Amino acid sequence: MYCPWCGKPQDDSAAYCSSCGGRLSECEALDGDSDGASLRQLASEVSGATEKKAFTALKNPKLLVAVVAVAAVVLLVFFLLRPLSPGDAAEKFMKCMSSGNYAKAYEMLYQTDSLMLSKEKFVQVQENLEKDLGPIAEFRIDFRDEERRIEQGVSALIGETEYLPSKRQDYLVTYRRSKMGQPEELILSMRNASAGKRPKWRVCVDDWYDSYSLQIPAIKGCTVLADGKQVALVDGKVSFHVFAGDRIEVTVSGPYIKPTKVVLDSSQHSMGFETLPVSDSLQSQLEKVIDGFNKADIAVGMDWNVDHYKPYVKQTEGAGSFWFADSLWEQLVEKTQMMKEDGKKADLTLIDVIYDRAELVADNKVKMRVEETWESKIYDSSGTVVEEYEPHTIVWIYELERQPNGRWLIVDHE
Repeated sequence: MYCPWCGKPQDDSAAYCSSCGGRLSECEALDGDSDGASLRQLASEVSGATEKKAFTALKNPKLLVAVVAVAAVVLLVFFLLRPLSPGDAAEKFMKCMSSGNYAKAYEMLYQTDSLMLSKEKFVQVQENLEKDLGPIAEFRIDFRDEERRIEQGVSALIGETEYLPSKRQDYLVTYRRSKMGQPEELILSMRNASAGKRPKWRVCVDDWYDSYSLQIPAIKGCTVLADGKQVALVDGKVSFHVFAGDRIEVTVSGPYIKPTKVVLDSSQHSMGFETLPVSDSLQSQLEKVIDGFNKADIAVGMDWNVDHYKPYVKQTEGAGSFWFADSLWEQLVEKTQMMKEDGKKADLTLIDVIYDRAELVADNKVKMRVEETWESKIYDSSGTVVEEYEPHTIVWIYELERQPNGRWLIVDHE
């Protein structure tokens, strides 16, 4: 039999048309008789009319514009969402470089926490190269099969971050600048910067970077800025990469730190600090603690009262055992007891004090060098001067520590 809707031949047992999907049981479809022929003719006429209407509709300019616009949007979305292959990304990067669009090329560079390369510096360096050697006149990109074979079994390492072989592909680029006689080569190491399934390929050229490092005391709350960008600090050490031949200004700051600036360049790739200067506000606090300690020294000389030291010196368990003097507090207790037993008194006068900048040596611990000029007399129990010292200068190294309550106390001096 034939389908009454489209006229196509069908199996006699079929319930639906295999061509148009029309239901065959709703009409009697006769094979070879006049009614069947009529139905086939009717179906053919309906089909022809539909095609004619569709062709007529496409002649409508507004409808045609709408169809073209929809198709353009679909194609645009397709190309925008289609991820670049590593080869496409390498080609795009080199086109940006050869056209002088260095800002766009910078956006395609692989960036990590250890990579300190600002857009302004990158553009400046490339413009200087263009000025000296001319723009890139031509280039060719070749896939490095030997590198790919190596990377199949070995992970790549950039800075302190490890990448799987599947996230790296290397390309050999041969290029020539307009003022260069012979072409040169560089390796574009394409890195997949995406953590998801959709790849995002970025460019890394190892030869362009130098490795710099800075070592500072492990102090909580420290912030390290390299050319204004914060970098990670691990166990008092920070390392990063900068553009070869460039210089970078590193600033270290923190709650108790006086902002410290250093410059690293090709002549000095690394620098280490055992201490860092304290902030102005902390310097003032520490000087007040030492001033109070000196006043306590003067007061104890007259009345042997060790309690004068309590606001300025860290106390330890077992204080009072004069035969065991491992802490400054215990030393003071011992000294006071001995003066009392000897029946001596001291008349101390502090003439002058010169403070150096305190230095952070560890978390919550500082040292400060202080020059103190004293004038003193020692009296026996009868009031007779037994020792007299003209003005003399003593250099002390005070060690202070921040307590859980936030106060800074002297824990030792030498």
